[in-house]
Amino acid sequence: MRHSLILLLLVHSLGWAAPGWQERRVPLQGVVNARQLGGILVPGGRVRDGWVYRSNSLYALSDLDKVRLRQLGIRSLIDFRLDWDRKKHPDRPDFLTELQHYYWVPMTLTTSPTGYRKMPDEYPRQIQEFFHILAEADNYPLIYHCAEGKDRTGITSALLLELLGADRPTILADYMASRAAGPRFQVDESWMQGVFEAVDEAGGIDSYLEQHGVPRQELESIRRLLITRD
Repeated sequence: MRHSLILLLLVHSLGWAAPGWQERRVPLQGVVNARQLGGILVPGGRVRDGWVYRSNSLYALSDLDKVRLRQLGIRSLIDFRLDWDRKKHPDRPDFLTELQHYYWVPMTLTTSPTGYRKMPDEYPRQIQEFFHILAEADNYPLIYHCAEGKDRTGITSALLLELLGADRPTILADYMASRAAGPRFQVDESWMQGVFEAVDEAGGIDSYLEQHGVPRQELESIRRLLITRD
């Protein structure tokens, strides 16, 4: 207990600056909250470099940004926004046409510990689809986003990193890194604690995701695809 408290205090002292944040950041002109999960340490290795990216919406993607994402080899995009937001602020159409796969997985939530905790329970089909997409090798490299890239994207990233074995301080540090994108990108550790509590009460991440309809074989497939020991 004392060791966990010390680790959490360390995350607090770092603020938004996740370990390796600058190295994992994707510098784009019109998309300010983009980074990859590659390089994050997990038991037995690290998250595979250049395969999983998270961001805010791609509505303001510039020409140079489009070139950059093409260089990254992005094949698939997962959009968590509701339909009204998708229509009001559509991802750049000429980028979408270059993708192999576009997945619309709409969810919403309130920004509170309860709201974070409840989101996967209220959208089990979407949670199933998100992890099903991650279990298919043909979808990589991929990027996923909501509007600001911090809440829906933050929760799904936390669940994915938990599945891959990242420790809680590392997951929190990645979540809090959204603060670097600007004052409108507000996140709070207490909100994410609601997700952690739900995972612990379920008996761990495998049980939690299985209770939300994700087959065990897909969980194992995701680990095989995304954990590298290079």
